[in-house]
Amino acid sequence: PEVCCNGKDDDCDGTTDNATACTFTLTYLAGAGGSISGTTPQALHCAMGTEVTAVPDTGYHFVDWSDGSTQNPRSDGTLTADLTVTANFALNTYTLTYLAGANGSISGPTPQTVNHGANGAQVTAVGAGAYVFNQWSDGATQNPRTDTNVTADITVTASFALPAPVVSSFAINSGGATTMPLAVTLNNTATNSPTEYMASESATFSGASWAAYGTEPGFTLSFGVGTRTVYFKARNGKGESPVVSD
Repeated sequence: PEVCCNGKDDDCDGTTDNATACTFTLTYLAGAGGSISGTTPQALHCAMGTEVTAVPDTGYHFVDWSDGSTQNPRSDGTLTADLTVTANFALNTYTLTYLAGANGSISGPTPQTVNHGANGAQVTAVGAGAYVFNQWSDGATQNPRTDTNVTADITVTASFALPAPVVSSFAINSGGATTMPLAVTLNNTATNSPTEYMASESATFSGASWAAYGTEPGFTLSFGVGTRTVYFKARNGKGESPVVSD
């Protein structure tokens, strides 16, 4: 007797195949978060089906088929019964990692796991002692910081710096009322580790330039008799001090 490709006599008469009984249907369905690319349904008669692909939507990824297969694309054939499978998709998740550089710490949850398109939780970069937040390694200066509409992993490091200097004392020649030599010493103290200073007899510092900071730098007064005023300021990587004078 003739038999179907499934190995069985199609209509049990022992002699004749029934093509309809030998044809099976492949059906591919998409769960939430994706779609199917390719032909579905497919009618197969002793043949392999054509390839289909489970295509995730933006922000999703393919997980598996409802029959446990993880093949994607997939094709099926030589069936003995109809086959219906559903592609399963899942929303992407991302990791937000906030790190602290020297002289600071992070307040708030880190790392964080965030769904595609969702917002992270707020974190704050906290300086240690006199240090203050400077910026994040991606250039952002927002602090506290909340990353919104997340679509990728994020890892950033907070940097910290001392605030702008404050010149707490300043005097020419340690406060001497008069001087004969034009060369004088600018005695000063300043907070927050200044790296440079500028001094000038001009309140606008016209023609002056920055020089390496010291607590007793030299300065040459302009020639002539009379009162002289020297203006002084210091700076570090965070900014400039207010101007002082003597």
